[in-house]
Amino acid sequence: MRIAICSAVAIMILSVAGCKSMRPSNLTTVGTAHRAWVTLPDRKVVLINGPKVINDTLVGYVEGKYEEIPASDVKQIRVKEWNRGKTALLGILGLAALGGATYAITSSGGYTPPQIDFCMNDPGRPGCQPTQ
Repeated sequence: MRIAICSAVAIMILSVAGCKSMRPSNLTTVGTAHRAWVTLPDRKVVLINGPKVINDTLVGYVEGKYEEIPASDVKQIRVKEWNRGKTALLGILGLAALGGATYAITSSGGYTPPQIDFCMNDPGRPGCQPTQ
């Protein structure tokens, strides 16, 4: 049972990455993202941290160095953002898994203390019927 619970927790933690999706962006909206993947004319893709648009130039940090990319050299821009549908589905599935694990733990016939017949050892005990 312990392995199942640990596995469920690990799956939930790792699947948080599934809550984000890549989507196309453009020069007018890329400034709101923390990172952007930009495709250049030679099909090279560069990751820009802190992208901003100044006039017609995309600026930001590529591998720690400040870079400026003219808008004419940008073929495609993609950003990663939260996907509300996937996040909601993951939350619902996580709650269902938690409920199932809770039910499995609580209904598994846990510990029941052994029944001791106190009247056999102490017939004079209150509530014990004398045997004949």
